[in-house]
Amino acid sequence: MRNMTSLLLAGVLIPCAMWAAPVRVAILDFQDDTGDRPEAALGGQVQTRMLAHKGADLLAKQLIGQAGFTLVDRRDFLAKLDQVTPVQLADKMQRPAVIQAAQLLRVAAVLSGSLSTFSTARETVTQGGYSADLVRLTVRVTVRALDSIDGSVIAVTDATAEREVRQTDAVKTQIGEEDVIKLMEQALTKVVPTLVEAVDRWQTTTEKIKVRLDVDTTDNPALVEIDGILVGTTPFTGMEVYRGDHALSISRPGYATITKRILLENDTKVRVPLLRTDLTADERKAILEKVDMKVFLSNGQPDVLIQTMGN
Repeated sequence: MRNMTSLLLAGVLIPCAMWAAPVRVAILDFQDDTGDRPEAALGGQVQTRMLAHKGADLLAKQLIGQAGFTLVDRRDFLAKLDQVTPVQLADKMQRPAVIQAAQLLRVAAVLSGSLSTFSTARETVTQGGYSADLVRLTVRVTVRALDSIDGSVIAVTDATAEREVRQTDAVKTQIGEEDVIKLMEQALTKVVPTLVEAVDRWQTTTEKIKVRLDVDTTDNPALVEIDGILVGTTPFTGMEVYRGDHALSISRPGYATITKRILLENDTKVRVPLLRTDLTADERKAILEKVDMKVFLSNGQPDVLIQTMGN
């Protein structure tokens, strides 16, 4: 009976542990998608480009500590992105560099944010000969989550934060960059819970299987690139990639570069034959030692150069 209870508990706990695995996410960028600008005194002098630049750090601040989330350092992600090189295949076979970098870092979802709205609305109220302007400053941020396997959109969430200011002839309020950043933080505080819920729901309903890839060649060592990113040299073992199609490229000086698109459905070991296209230094030396050069001179005619090679 005790053994049966243990088995039942294991059957319940193992699936829970599987779903409890943290989701690895990375922030790609935070863009400026604003249109209208607010009034100069109410944040209009703040550069929206600089606000968007700081948006990535503000989003990261909100994500850190979220249960079930692991945030990859954005610097590491951008560094991997810079390492991606185009694979010499047809354009239709190209995979976006963002997807390649995400898979190399085992990122499940890529986040892209934007500052969507940064504007003011003014309402004038006149009562008893007294006039006042009610100005509302609105900041809207949007965050998108993309699947790292095929780039499909997982979720799009947005939220706004507002601040109302009363402007009179006697009282004038000015809003600076720090005030706008606080509004962005308030908006992101509303966005992140919805985003986390959507990504968690996607993670639990999507089957993401990894397979192991081992690569060897007939002439080791050779450079190994997977989906345009250099991952090591042959013999290469233990690389985990998502199940599906990938571009494998093998290169070595003096040999033809081999690039193929392969479909990986199970753990796979690949052995690639390399074709030589150049001679080694020792082989060049051996040939030159056998060369016998003879020069014949003729009167009034160009010199004739004859090269003969011994057996």
